[in-house]
Amino acid sequence: MSYRLYESAGYLHANQALADSEDFDALRLWAVEHNDWKGIRTDAVIVSDEGRFWYISRSGNSREPNESQAEKLMARLEGRWSEASAEQLNYELPPPERRQHKTIHVEAKTSLPAELAQNHGVWIFQANPKRYDLLDFLARPSTQPGIVDDWTLRQHAKDVSDGDTVLLWTAGGQAGIYATGTVVGESFMRPRQDWEPEDAPPESPTIHYRLDRILDHSVLRRDLVNHPVLKDLSVIRQPQGTNFPVSEQQWEVLRPLIESPSGTQATPLPPPERFDPSVDLEWLLRETLWSRAEVDDVVDTLRTRRPQIILAGPPGTGKTWVAERIGRFLAGGQPDAVHVVQFHPSYAYEDFVEGLRPVAREGQVAFEVVPGALVKVADHARRVDHPVVLVIDEMNRANLPSGCPTRSASSDWTTCN
Repeated sequence: MSYRLYESAGYLHANQALADSEDFDALRLWAVEHNDWKGIRTDAVIVSDEGRFWYISRSGNSREPNESQAEKLMARLEGRWSEASAEQLNYELPPPERRQHKTIHVEAKTSLPAELAQNHGVWIFQANPKRYDLLDFLARPSTQPGIVDDWTLRQHAKDVSDGDTVLLWTAGGQAGIYATGTVVGESFMRPRQDWEPEDAPPESPTIHYRLDRILDHSVLRRDLVNHPVLKDLSVIRQPQGTNFPVSEQQWEVLRPLIESPSGTQATPLPPPERFDPSVDLEWLLRETLWSRAEVDDVVDTLRTRRPQIILAGPPGTGKTWVAERIGRFLAGGQPDAVHVVQFHPSYAYEDFVEGLRPVAREGQVAFEVVPGALVKVADHARRVDHPVVLVIDEMNRANLPSGCPTRSASSDWTTCN
């Protein structure tokens, strides 16, 4: 896979890439070192040859746009976006003299600087509705994804940093998460605002954040207080405060709830206890040679209430290998957790689910319902207390229903229960 880097989304319209590479992380590092950053609202954009987009912040943090944002980026890339439309939205386009240049090829990197290799933090920013009505702010027509606002840092002022993820939480009777954002820039001292109480300090540490998404569903406190992992969120255990850290394990569970269209009705699988501690995320990245963003996307999908994915591509590109490794990771390295079934043209429903089979009984031929591979795996999943993963190899070779995708390419299917 190859990637192209654009200085900002405005350059997508001009279709002038600054650099390209087969290494996503190398291109991300190049952006940090060479991009002409124009302010806290400007992100660089990386586009894959498969049409996926990533925003890249000046700190090197990457995030994928939501579906609506991705459609707008594709429109610009395909020339379906006029300069008049861009100017109307206050969207910066590159000056004419900078629209023609030679695209630089960036070689792959064997390692990244520590500041880029490390994971960015996740924070809950809590609003007290008696002082700041977060829900009213989010409901205003002028409040749209992409705007930059600021938030007071009453706690952890030295720990919140550029590129960290922000979950906007309101306290009160409808306590919960209503929007997400990304920290931009470093903290600064802000004078006391009119809405702050008189006993507030004259100046307070403050941080800029970019609003990334207003949730179409809320992730409410009442749905989290009994969750085995999320009940220990610091905003739940000790809710007095403004800024609360979210641990890596908590974010691993919370993220699918936020990104799921059905909100807290989704039931993500909690991370299993590691049977083999060496089978961790770093192991999975080494085994698959995928980027962190690609692995996170697949793992998050498999931990929601519809835990299945299809890997499609030319034969011999490692789809089954990747599927088995993802299964081992999801199951915490359990030796009996990953089951592989290979389809072929004569593979039938009776083989996969269940069917009548002739058996000899007291000298007579009788027919019994014999379970297939899927039923056997499901029965096994009921008997164990860890996730069980079914990998279907060569799915396109079977006689699939006409509505099944990826019929023209080799494909593998992974489901986790």
